[in-house]
Amino acid sequence: MIKFLIFLILIFISIEIVFRLINFLRFKYFIDHVARKDFINENYHSYLNWYESWKHPMFFYLPIGFRLHNINNPRLPVQVKNNSYGFRCDDFPSIEDKNIFKVVVLGGSAAWGSGSTNNENTISGYLERIINKDKKLLCNNYKKAKVYNLAQVNGTQTQDILTINFFFKKLNPDLVVSFTGWNEIGVSDQFDQKILNKFRVFYLDELADWESSNIEGKKITFIKQYFIDIILNNSKFASLIFKSIKKKSIIRIQNNDEFTNRIKLASEIFLEHLEQIKILSIAHNFKHYQFLQPHLYRKNYLEEDEKKIIELYDLIRPVHGGVRYGEYLRKNDIYEFLLNKVTKDPSKYGNVHNLIDIFKNDKNGNFFTLVHLKDRSYEIIAQKMYELIISNEKVNQ
Repeated sequence: MIKFLIFLILIFISIEIVFRLINFLRFKYFIDHVARKDFINENYHSYLNWYESWKHPMFFYLPIGFRLHNINNPRLPVQVKNNSYGFRCDDFPSIEDKNIFKVVVLGGSAAWGSGSTNNENTISGYLERIINKDKKLLCNNYKKAKVYNLAQVNGTQTQDILTINFFFKKLNPDLVVSFTGWNEIGVSDQFDQKILNKFRVFYLDELADWESSNIEGKKITFIKQYFIDIILNNSKFASLIFKSIKKKSIIRIQNNDEFTNRIKLASEIFLEHLEQIKILSIAHNFKHYQFLQPHLYRKNYLEEDEKKIIELYDLIRPVHGGVRYGEYLRKNDIYEFLLNKVTKDPSKYGNVHNLIDIFKNDKNGNFFTLVHLKDRSYEIIAQKMYELIISNEKVNQ
């Protein structure tokens, strides 16, 4: 029996060596290895290195469902400076200064500033400079404005509501700006639709099926699971065998009806969250402005690096539906259902503005990815936000 097992192990090692040799020769002489970096502007690569690395945790978790950036991750881009909580801004003041007009920016990675050259060239950074230069929002009541960036990578409205509940007592902001929509509605395929419909929250997908190792039999289950993962990740032979099985298990969205149903459900939950934020704005005494973010598919004039991004997500990395979903995004405004509801009852949802087509006819390069922007584009967003806020404030005076 022992000899037979040794024989099997030697056979497996021999086959593995052969497959590794074949794989080496394939990529050396016949196949070009392609990575996301090959399709994305090199000025964005420091962010990409952080996103793609699994050597250190990106997030720090608290078991109430709270997620913050891990400030001890050595791969954090050099362009990013975090405070002690992991937010991309200065530390919160220990004593409230009544002479400062406080603004908070909420949202996902675009609101956070993925792609920006530094903290000052995020939406928050630009917004602070614009407010202080123009001074219309200060109204002689404040000496200056201070903008706090409480957005986070992979963030959603649900995370923003937790942020409001647990951090706004420290800040007491006068104005809150949300820059969201893509993570919740555009790529809501990342969520299990049944869970989404039942609990009506944009949950942390990476923790959705978590179970304690103290549950009877779980330790053995985890050992088996991770052992298989180790084998698949390190064995070319094993990964090739199970590759076809993995492919068969992936369910792709095939038609526009499914896109529409998914977007409708996510939009309904988005609206419910807007209602909650409106109630919280009364409780915490701040004005809230919701801005719906743009994406690359709506842009008419693409620079070469933007065309490569489309190629990446249409063909090479079709994680959200590939070419079919790309065509759907070009022809349809994913915020249409949401906006129709807001228009019918604006007092229920607050100030909502659609920026999906802000770069539609811009002939300059704006995007690093489908939604992450370059410095100039973040400035355009901040300027448009400010103009819409000022316009609304004048109407209400």
